[in-house]
Amino acid sequence: MEDLSAHAAMGAALVEFGHMTSEAVAADRAAIEGNAAPAGEAAVAASPVGPLVAAAFEGGASPASYQFEHMPGVQSDPAQELALRTFFHAEGVPVPIAKQMNAIFTKGALNPPNDVQLAASKHTTMAALSKQWGADTEKNLATANREIDRMEQSLPGLKAQLLATGVGNNVWLISTIYNMAQAKGRTA
Repeated sequence: MEDLSAHAAMGAALVEFGHMTSEAVAADRAAIEGNAAPAGEAAVAASPVGPLVAAAFEGGASPASYQFEHMPGVQSDPAQELALRTFFHAEGVPVPIAKQMNAIFTKGALNPPNDVQLAASKHTTMAALSKQWGADTEKNLATANREIDRMEQSLPGLKAQLLATGVGNNVWLISTIYNMAQAKGRTA
C-alpha cells in the first residue's frame, strides 16, 4: 500500500499550486484506501497510475516555464538553454524536477569525476538503489535505462553527458527517471 503520509504531503502541494482540487486529492486517497474509485475522467480511462501521481509528474505549460538559475562563474549558452527547455517541455518533466536535473548536470560539468571517482560512485549508487528498490532493482534500473535510451532520441548526446559528468550515477536522478516513466505508464 502507498505511504499515506507521502500522499497527504504531495496532495497538499498539488492543491497549493493549483494542479488538483482538495476533492480530487480526497477521492484519490479514498481509492488508495479501497473505499472508492478515483474521480476524474483520466482515472476512469484506466490510467496506469492514480490521478495524484499523474498530476505530480505533469510538465510545464510551455518551454518558457523552464527557467534555470545560473551558477556563479558559469557562462550561459542561450541556444543550449532553449534546446534544454524545449526537451523538458516535450518530455513533460515537471518544472521543479527539471530545475534540479539542470543543477545536478551543471555541478557535474563543472567538476567532472575521474575514473576512480566514477567507479566508486557506481558502486555506491548500486548499493543505494538496491536498498531502495530491493528485489525490483534490476527491473527498475532497466526501465530507467530504457527511458534514457528513449530520451537520447530527442536529446542526442544525453548518455555521453551522463557518463562524462558522473550524473549517470546519481541515485536521485535514476530514481526520478524511473518514477517519471512509471507515472507516464512506460514501465513495461
